[in-house]
Amino acid sequence: MKIILFLAWTFFILCACTERNPNAFILEGSINGLEGEKIYLLYYSDYSDFATGVNQRIDTAVVTKGRFQFRGEIRTPMTMGALLVGDMFGQNRNCQLFLEPTEMKAVIDFEKFNEAKITGSLAHAEWDSLMQRKSFLTAQIMKIYERVAVETDEIKRNALKEEVRPLEQEGGNLIQNFIETHPNSLVSPYLLILEMGRMPYEKIKAAYDNFSDRVRKFGNVKKIEDELTTLARVQPGLPAPEISARDVNGHEVRLSMLKGKYVILDFWASWCVPCRQSFPHVKELYEKYHQKGLEVFCVADNDDSEDAWKKAIEKDGVEMFIHVLRGRENDQGMQKPDYSGDISKAYAVHFLPTKYLIDNEGKIVGKFDDVTLDIKLKEIFDE
Repeated sequence: MKIILFLAWTFFILCACTERNPNAFILEGSINGLEGEKIYLLYYSDYSDFATGVNQRIDTAVVTKGRFQFRGEIRTPMTMGALLVGDMFGQNRNCQLFLEPTEMKAVIDFEKFNEAKITGSLAHAEWDSLMQRKSFLTAQIMKIYERVAVETDEIKRNALKEEVRPLEQEGGNLIQNFIETHPNSLVSPYLLILEMGRMPYEKIKAAYDNFSDRVRKFGNVKKIEDELTTLARVQPGLPAPEISARDVNGHEVRLSMLKGKYVILDFWASWCVPCRQSFPHVKELYEKYHQKGLEVFCVADNDDSEDAWKKAIEKDGVEMFIHVLRGRENDQGMQKPDYSGDISKAYAVHFLPTKYLIDNEGKIVGKFDDVTLDIKLKEIFDE
């Protein structure tokens, strides 16, 4: 009887010792051309830390006989990571990966480091499959731009550029379709964060509402929730958030001062080529409709380069517009920007140029590109 109890206890101890830690991961890899050198794994133990960039771990392994291994723990079903060789803060080669608490493998060709083959992670497999399809479209786009670069005829150049639009749209549709059809994938909220600056409020909300409870719990969705909160405040028919700032001449201006007029609210920057290319058209609209009650209020992303901002205004001949900076401030050392007074953030601006139209009651009409803005202003002023 004692022998049986002893064997049973021994079996229990062995099982307890070999029971796998549910939070642990193992990443085994092979790489050529890096014998005896260090390879780094950068990752966040909790996926929610990825949004803020805090608590990042940096583990190190030495490549021995072409192989390396990392072991660690994560507190969420998936988190973001990256493998890296070289100078972590300078010249390096790296590849992104989606870490899961499981056994994973990485096969790396040093010359094509960013194309590392990662297996064992379901999230990474989903990401890799999507990126392979998207890379096919990207290759087609690059081929067109190569033709644009050598084409001397302006009409033909513009025609080639137009060929890019449907391919870019297809790429966006590819990502949005993944989000819609994978509501339980932890890759979906990551993709939505990347894509939502190009999406209308209704589509972002529909995608978020479609997420499973698991994704909402572990998918790092706070940025999406914040975006929805901001966008909900700038929907058509709602009062435009107030803007109060000093203009390019040092005078205090407010958006509410223009009540009674229609206002093109143009978010731009001196370094943004499409923004500068759009100015001649905005000038045409201003000259056509100013006497009928149109103003242009420009918000520039030039808080760190005021001289370039002022020179661009003068060079482009747009002094007749109201010009302010977005209001982003940096601390000493330029490490922690303060966005509390950021006009762009209040209007959920992620890409430049972005144009809103404000009506004569101070309410938002909507977001517009140059073509749709033409149509809307003609509808308003040429009735």
